[in-house]
Amino acid sequence: ELLGKGHSVTIFPEGTRNSGGELGEFKAGAIRVATRAHVPVVPVCITAGDGKQPGMFKRTLIRFGKPISAGELNIQDDSSLQLRRASRIIMAQIAQLREEACKELGLPSQLVPPEEKEAPHAG
Repeated sequence: ELLGKGHSVTIFPEGTRNSGGELGEFKAGAIRVATRAHVPVVPVCITAGDGKQPGMFKRTLIRFGKPISAGELNIQDDSSLQLRRASRIIMAQIAQLREEACKELGLPSQLVPPEEKEAPHAG
């Protein structure tokens, strides 16, 4: 109803907060709502200065990505395959925003698992 009236709606696609700061598995609800209402999804990443969950008195960066139209998500129906594909598109954008925020905050990259970054290279 709000989207139909031109209002913005915020939906956290993971369905919950996580205290570790990593991206969790996305649920289909946010994408389903956006595609049914024919409105774009704006990827947003909220990153605390310590890389974990934002809180009071913590430096926090909020980054907004380019809006992704319902057409760009190319969802023909509500099949789980199409919703998962659209979720991956949005998650990739949020991961990139998180990487940019981590770089600005001086935090380690989130694109490579920590154990791979710390392992010595053979050769």
